[in-house]
Amino acid sequence: MGARTNGSVVLCPKCKVPMIYTMEAEKSGTERRITRYYRCPVCGTKIIVEKLVVRIVDGHYKVYKINTTNKIIYGQQPARPRTSPRRRTVKASTR
Repeated sequence: MGARTNGSVVLCPKCKVPMIYTMEAEKSGTERRITRYYRCPVCGTKIIVEKLVVRIVDGHYKVYKINTTNKIIYGQQPARPRTSPRRRTVKASTR
């Protein structure tokens, strides 16, 4: 079941209506799942373009494409969390 394109518009294979491009992101534990797909507003048919999983492995972001053989398509070191400066406690004088 493939989608037909009319220029840059993707048409629904069932009812031939222009489909809506949508992205969903869901968080589960330490990973994020991103799904990109086209959805028909009339009949609700979905055509999944790609599924991605983002994980932190050994201090680097790893992006896996699920549609293929779990191939890493991007890797980057995550940003360090900012820490607030330490504040000294001031002791009151006892004079």
